[in-house]
Amino acid sequence: MLGLDTEPRCHMGRDNHSNIVPVTRDHIVGWHPIISAVGCDAVCFRYCRGSVGKLCADLGHLKMDGVEITKAAMIPAGTTIPPAYPGAPAIGPLPAHCRVDGVINRRKGADGEEFGIGFALAMPDATAWNGDFMMQGGSDGNGVVSYPLGASYAGDKPALVRGFAVASTDTGQKAKAGPFDFSFMRDQQAYLDFAYQANADGGAEKVSEWSEMFLVPGMRHFGGGPALDQFDMLGAVVNWVEKGTVPESVIATGQAFPGRSRPLFAYPKHAQYSGHGDTNDAHNFKCQ
Repeated sequence: MLGLDTEPRCHMGRDNHSNIVPVTRDHIVGWHPIISAVGCDAVCFRYCRGSVGKLCADLGHLKMDGVEITKAAMIPAGTTIPPAYPGAPAIGPLPAHCRVDGVINRRKGADGEEFGIGFALAMPDATAWNGDFMMQGGSDGNGVVSYPLGASYAGDKPALVRGFAVASTDTGQKAKAGPFDFSFMRDQQAYLDFAYQANADGGAEKVSEWSEMFLVPGMRHFGGGPALDQFDMLGAVVNWVEKGTVPESVIATGQAFPGRSRPLFAYPKHAQYSGHGDTNDAHNFKCQ
């Protein structure tokens, strides 16, 4: 899906892993109000307070109710992030950035287990920051804090590389048995943390005012498969938010079909060959 922002900056984004590409209103407004506040406060702490704000380590002293900063460190330029899953590419080299890790509302829950919303925040150098803040989501049961890159469905240029400050969370629990571990649901607060704002209100007509869904034929859950699985939804979201341009289509390519491109259209529309020209060229397809 693609989502429209109705809020001022900081802009938030949520990129998720799915063959139905979700870029909902959470992409801009944020998955959780506390994380939104942490992100914006930390960004301001770093960029709005003179020389003190330039020292990444000082973010370790940021104080907010219910928030514990566990680490703040500079990540040097040129760092490469290993593949997130088998078959995925490594990501990098990355620009220099400050990474802040922490926990929101750490507590003892069901059966004495420790819960809390783990998060990570990556902030580019002040000279590279584009003024926007993207909220990155997870997949399945989540349960891990993924590196805050904003890489999913961003083409070949992750949000962090584009100058976004990016945050990610584990949605409030630690996975113990892989991505489909939902044992945390026995704890009511953990379930609420995980499911917060998961369901949109207002019905299809209301939702259509700020979101669109793009289906990707043949693509597997994380990407790959017999599909054109490389496309830039992040750029489409930014143009919608900042320029008011509702995306008509997004061009997709992929390693599975070298030299081929196709337009992706918002559901229920789809690409139809025009009858003229190279069938491997997206420009020879129309919206049907």
